[in-house]
Amino acid sequence: MNKTILKTLSFAIGSLLLPTIILAADSLMVRIETPKTPTNQNEFKINFVALDQNNNVVTVRCYKQSPTDIGFVQFDADKVLKAGGNSGSCQVNNSIVNSNGSYKFKVIAVSDVTTESNVVTVDFNNSTPGTPNSYSKEKTATCQYTIRFRTDNDGGKTTKVVLYRSDNTSFTADPGSQVDSRSVGSNQAVEMVNSIPDCNKTYYYAVRAFDNSGNGSGIIGDENITVVNGTTTTTTSTTTPSQGQTTGTGALLADESSVTEPGQEEGTLTPEAINEENSSEVLGTQTKEPFWKSNNARVALIAAIIALAAYFWFKGKKK
Repeated sequence: MNKTILKTLSFAIGSLLLPTIILAADSLMVRIETPKTPTNQNEFKINFVALDQNNNVVTVRCYKQSPTDIGFVQFDADKVLKAGGNSGSCQVNNSIVNSNGSYKFKVIAVSDVTTESNVVTVDFNNSTPGTPNSYSKEKTATCQYTIRFRTDNDGGKTTKVVLYRSDNTSFTADPGSQVDSRSVGSNQAVEMVNSIPDCNKTYYYAVRAFDNSGNGSGIIGDENITVVNGTTTTTTSTTTPSQGQTTGTGALLADESSVTEPGQEEGTLTPEAINEENSSEVLGTQTKEPFWKSNNARVALIAAIIALAAYFWFKGKKK
């Protein structure tokens, strides 16, 4: 009878220890950061941070899935981190992101155990919206101009228009000359009323459309003005002198300085950021609940086994 009791207690103790062994794999944690999306940039970093609570050396591998990939494919070199883990990044370039579409990224961290990060998606698009048309400018008050135009019928690419102003006929279309912006779709009539700072000066205007990824269209504006965007110069030419309508010379790719709406900021992942989180949270493919919440059935079984062992012990003692 004593042997039976010992076997029963051994099984119960082993069942109690098993969850501890399973949770030991959770000592390796990894997280990746979501880059700006949508974007027209095909060179960026996938930042990650990996921590090993057992102070093992951690190796991180980078994986991507492009629109033409069936599954995830490793890219970039293995990242060998110091004992205990650290932060790092996977470098993405135009050999990885080379056509419009959605790209998925993840990392796998390996020490004495292996864990996988969450998957992040980046939407890449570098096609430009159509250039606005039917531009006109009218001085509707002593210190006020009204700008009218129509966005291009580009099938939904246009999502925003930006108005630039200067008291010079040559200026740069960037945040420094921007005076207004508006969310608007394709093939829409737009009217922008702009108050000027000096009522005695003549001001010149230019308009540009953008899409969700920050790609910029060609520039349309006042006649005989020169607008610089990055390294590209656009000189407008008169098409309808009576209305002051002018057209740009073609589609231009927006650079960072000409995108007026702030994009998603890329933060910095640090080991301290993970340490500050709840210690029961597992960073990887799944977040697990604490043992006592997620294993109620096992706890009940162990309690029943212990009660059964106690019963046999008392029964044997009576004999």
